[in-house]
Amino acid sequence: MNRLLAEILALMLAVLLALTGCSTHYQPRTGPRLSVVMEGGSLSYQRNGETISHGFFGGGLVDAVEDDPEAREAAETYRGRNVAGFVAYTAGFVCFLGGSAWALSGDTSSGDTVVNSERGAIFFAAIACLLAGSIAGSVLFLSAQPYQWDAINIYNDNAEARATPWMVPGRGTPDVPYVMPPPPPGAAPPPPPAPTSPPSAPDPTPAQ
Repeated sequence: MNRLLAEILALMLAVLLALTGCSTHYQPRTGPRLSVVMEGGSLSYQRNGETISHGFFGGGLVDAVEDDPEAREAAETYRGRNVAGFVAYTAGFVCFLGGSAWALSGDTSSGDTVVNSERGAIFFAAIACLLAGSIAGSVLFLSAQPYQWDAINIYNDNAEARATPWMVPGRGTPDVPYVMPPPPPGAAPPPPPAPTSPPSAPDPTPAQ
């Protein structure tokens, strides 16, 4: 028995060491875009030469896209659903432990049929609570994943706009005018504006 326990612990330690050693080999190019890498068996984000850890609930993504309001909104939704999923899992597990412990703590060999039936109902309710928490937590965790990639893609798509906010309508300061980007090479020049006739002079004849 002791040998089997030692082998299980050694296997768990080997798996843990293997996971902590998992890291991506390619180093993304330094720039304003957000890159996803694996360091020590967990996700991390890189931008402008800075590495930001993902965090347990994904709070690192919120920090990584802090300077983009649209991307930050998606990242906060991602973090919020991860937190809600963890709470659902934990609530279901605690409910199961409490209910099953109370149901199995008494002497079930007694002849009291009413007490035994109540304990059985509480035990099944604890199992249902565990299943409900697990399902709700899984749904929340799965629904959070699209917002993670939305935040990354939005942040990268807006990288050029953040670098030159005066080139995009609705961004920048009011005293900086919008600059029309130049036409692509080989494109036909825009047509000249249509001539407008000068306004006619007022009639000098006084009204009768």
